[in-house]
Amino acid sequence: ALSQIDLLVINKVEASALVPAIAGRIGEGGPPLTGDGEEPPTALARQGLTGGGYQLGLRSFFTALRDSGARYVLVTDGASGSFLADRERIRYCPSAKTPVAGTAGAGDAYSATLATFLAEGRTPEDAMRAAAINSASVVAYIDTQRGLLGRADLEAALTASAGELAVRHWPI
Repeated sequence: ALSQIDLLVINKVEASALVPAIAGRIGEGGPPLTGDGEEPPTALARQGLTGGGYQLGLRSFFTALRDSGARYVLVTDGASGSFLADRERIRYCPSAKTPVAGTAGAGDAYSATLATFLAEGRTPEDAMRAAAINSASVVAYIDTQRGLLGRADLEAALTASAGELAVRHWPI
């Protein structure tokens, strides 16, 4: 049961695979993530998820999973960034820009960093920024280990990038 899960981490492809089951329960559709006249930050925010011939807006998708009990739900979208929902809001963090040597390990670095920061009581915004920084460091190398940042380097990079990785949010 999702009520036993603090953090559900899935990528866009995995989230799309859940769409038919969720749409069968709540119906399909839903508006794009917008607010205050702003453009949605990514195609995923504009178009939502599609799978099995169904379409769900992100707000509908996250609401359904939240109502099933998950405390946090993360949907990653590679170089386009990630979305994290809790009971009150959906947050978006862009990916940190870096030359890409290989993508192996990026999702693992992102989810491990996010989970650690959330477990330590850091804000979801700091957790998302730290996760974006650590995963960007990983993709700068061909292997999955060399780019992982230690705590001191991660904290320094987080402080240095405070204005670069602006986290947007919308009510759920």
